[in-house]
Amino acid sequence: MTNIFDHLEAYGLSPPMVVGALVFFAVFLVLFAVMQIDQRRRAIRRRAVAYNPASDSALAPFDPDAEKLFAIERALSQTRRDKLSKVRAELVRAGWFDTDAVANYYGARFFLGLCFGLGTAAALMHFNADAVLPQIVAAGAGGAAMGAFLPRLAVDARQRAMLRQCDRGFPDFLDLLVICAEVGVPPRAGIERVSREIVRNYPFLGANLFLMHLQIRAGRTVSETLASLADRVRLDEVSKLGALLQQTEELGTSVATTLRTFSEDMRARRMLRAEEKAHALPAKLVVPLALFIFPVILVVVFLPVIVRSRGIFG
Repeated sequence: MTNIFDHLEAYGLSPPMVVGALVFFAVFLVLFAVMQIDQRRRAIRRRAVAYNPASDSALAPFDPDAEKLFAIERALSQTRRDKLSKVRAELVRAGWFDTDAVANYYGARFFLGLCFGLGTAAALMHFNADAVLPQIVAAGAGGAAMGAFLPRLAVDARQRAMLRQCDRGFPDFLDLLVICAEVGVPPRAGIERVSREIVRNYPFLGANLFLMHLQIRAGRTVSETLASLADRVRLDEVSKLGALLQQTEELGTSVATTLRTFSEDMRARRMLRAEEKAHALPAKLVVPLALFIFPVILVVVFLPVIVRSRGIFG
């Protein structure tokens, strides 16, 4: 801390000035928060009077332009809610179902941004005593941006891991659902049973299947819950299964036969994708072979010849 204050004094900033600035900034934030709360209350009151002018005769009469302003405010509020809903959906796809997941996500971004920003600025001041204030601010801003971006990378990595888990576990889910359908268990009860069994090996998929069962108990159809499941797990097979089950219910065909055919077709398509990747492997290996393996082979083959030639002609 003394080293930091020494650097600040080198720029003409004394410790009392810095502390005073921090206190002023904290008081400003508190006052700004209080003003925002008061403005929200006033906006709610104005909205109530605008939609019902007779509710408060003491206030000014209704302004015709107020409705446009309230429409703009509602649009902005809806945009904010849509953004929060999008973040919430991204966190659900990453496996975080907690109600405080959005708040924790933004809190982690703020905390990491603050820590990285202060750490980068302090490191620059420690290792470069001649750094000027704009350089310190730029380094702090860069560190803050990097720290705020790390939670986004963590969410993306977690989503890829959950997608791989669902990709591996969905065929097992279909096989178990086929067994339940063959013994006479309806799809709704079969989904509940399978979700309890599959959660041991595939926790994320099992949790989503149990959530799907709760949605079915709430009155939604199987096709609707499968569409919601496809939006959470991002698997094409789930959406196709929902459309297939809806056609099965409309046509009255056997659910067990439909599920077995779909399971076999899904495994055949996965085998085709695996074969495509295997056929593309030789072309992908050309560059590492030419850059790393082939030169080593040349050195191993020609090095003894070069050594013996030097012995002969030396």
